[in-house]
Amino acid sequence: MTIPVRLFGAGEVAVRSLAAVGMAIAALATYAAGRWLFAPRTGLLAAAVMVTTPLALVEGSAATADAMLLAWITVGLAAFVHAFLRGWRPLHGVILALAFGAGLLTKGLAGLAVPLAGIGVAWWFGRGRTALRPRQIAWIALAAGLGLGLFLAWAIPANAATAGGLGREGLGYHTLRRIQEPLEGHGGPLLLFLPYYLAVVAVGFFPWTLYLCALSALGGGRLGGAARPLLLGWILPTVVLMTLVATKLPHYVLPIWPALALAVAATTHAGTVGTVIGAGLVILPRWLPAPGLGRWAAAAGLIVLAMTGLAIREQSRGRAGASCTVLLVGMVCFDGILTGGVLPALDRLKPSPPIAAKIRAGTAPGVPVVTRGYGEPSLVFYLADRRVRALPSDDALVRWALAPGPGVLVVPRDVQARIEARTGSLGLDELAAVHGYNFGNGKWLDLVALAKRN
Repeated sequence: MTIPVRLFGAGEVAVRSLAAVGMAIAALATYAAGRWLFAPRTGLLAAAVMVTTPLALVEGSAATADAMLLAWITVGLAAFVHAFLRGWRPLHGVILALAFGAGLLTKGLAGLAVPLAGIGVAWWFGRGRTALRPRQIAWIALAAGLGLGLFLAWAIPANAATAGGLGREGLGYHTLRRIQEPLEGHGGPLLLFLPYYLAVVAVGFFPWTLYLCALSALGGGRLGGAARPLLLGWILPTVVLMTLVATKLPHYVLPIWPALALAVAATTHAGTVGTVIGAGLVILPRWLPAPGLGRWAAAAGLIVLAMTGLAIREQSRGRAGASCTVLLVGMVCFDGILTGGVLPALDRLKPSPPIAAKIRAGTAPGVPVVTRGYGEPSLVFYLADRRVRALPSDDALVRWALAPGPGVLVVPRDVQARIEARTGSLGLDELAAVHGYNFGNGKWLDLVALAKRN
């Protein structure tokens, strides 16, 4: 993200732009895989299906690394599709090594584990249908080793430069702990959350979940030849792995989106999901009362309801092409309303922008900011001219409050109350207070900024 920030300044468009680039790369790789597996028209439709889903729209415009990770995973698996169908070439190894390495550099272990698991399962299912010989699997293993080496060439000195912080945070907290336990309220008991990703696909892959027969065709073998093992290998390992991971987030299964899109595009013969989403958008303002949200959410909901009804009607008449056209046009209109009205209205509920603005207005430039119990990256972004540091414990907060020198503390009101109930007043002055919705964990909170008196 530093590249567009250096070119265009530290604005929201700059930090979000790399996600759009990543989604575009993933769409091109999906087209290539569909062209090799089926036909150019199928590949083109699959790319359109993927990018018109709600989860792809959100991740393709968010200031996160998930869309770029999807790009590298899709490029690597598309290269494997070509090798599976046409036989191994040295270029396949180069592309795989670069994709593995770039995926690791983008978001750690998932950049290697997800595509490698997909490749292994696809090859196992399709052993009798591939031009890829068993001995050539060793070349894929070598490509994985080279990709890992590319990552380690950066990670080892980076870990040393951060006194082991990369290992503690990247591998320890954000990988191993996420696997072992639900973090930040994302997840719960394994049996209770087994169907979690079914719900994610139903909503996040809408409206193309109306074509659920694509998945039954894939499971039942009606997608024959090499397509079935390749797409099953693309989908199953990721769903199984992420279901076993204790922390649950929708974008964890984003890597299966290209395969789902390919399955839909190849079996456009085909709702309840559309009705639920449409009605949910209409009543959304009652749940999240953001200024200006009502009319935009109602318009989006009505489009979803109309689109769903028309698509089901065309499908029931055996006009699969017309049904696809209805969904594509409907989703373009829906996405326009979502990005032009619904999402900007929801942004007004976020607590970070207003509290950052009040901190900048109420303190001198350069006054440092610390946080406790609120570690959202958006706060760091909106306080780009300040040093923002997270305090590791309540005791550290108390020591900070007693230390001389200016400073501002950003903390949820309940965390402040908990600490002061144990230690007494912190002796800080309230600079600002904001009531907002933390989309990171799906909870309302009262956020306060407290300034030192000295």
